[in-house]
Amino acid sequence: MGVVKNVKFYPDQWKIIEQYVKDKDVLDIGAVAHSTEMAEKSGWLHGRIAKVAKYVIGVDIEKEEVDILRKKGWNMICGNAETVDLGRTYDIVMVGDTIAQISNPGLFLDNMHRHLKGGGVMIITTLNLLCWWTLRDMFFERKGYIDVSHTINYYEVNSLTHLLSRHKFNVKEIYYTDSGNHLFCKYFPKLSDSFVVTAKKE
Repeated sequence: MGVVKNVKFYPDQWKIIEQYVKDKDVLDIGAVAHSTEMAEKSGWLHGRIAKVAKYVIGVDIEKEEVDILRKKGWNMICGNAETVDLGRTYDIVMVGDTIAQISNPGLFLDNMHRHLKGGGVMIITTLNLLCWWTLRDMFFERKGYIDVSHTINYYEVNSLTHLLSRHKFNVKEIYYTDSGNHLFCKYFPKLSDSFVVTAKKE
């Protein structure tokens, strides 16, 4: 697989995600999104998926947060996404800003491959290693530009798409996205703070 070219820029991640998860069976990995406080916000990804999907179950390794959300009525289980076995397959696996925190991404991708139906799609959103602010902080040698207390794997579009191809996924679409709506990212999309990859199970 060669260098990825002509990646599209699309500022709104949700619009990309929604077209895939609507009326589908969805497995949402990293559903808590760091804190139960996120569930109170309109932009919480799991909540948005639940409104449009036919069915969604969330998986997260944070047991205390999962227990709180389950008591509030959310369909979630506590589990390690590298090894969890839900005993069924799904149309869509959603991996929202989670793959960068996973200890063994290859093991994780193989497990998600098993959880996808034939022809199913995995959607991954993640920080762009080469975004403008990481490059700025590296250039000025600012402390903390690589937050290893939270994130252990940083990707750019080439490294992630090559990783996916090694684990039997065919990349469908790649979009640069920018949470800060910085105008210059429209013209220099490679500097955007994040990107979205959709990949189909081989």
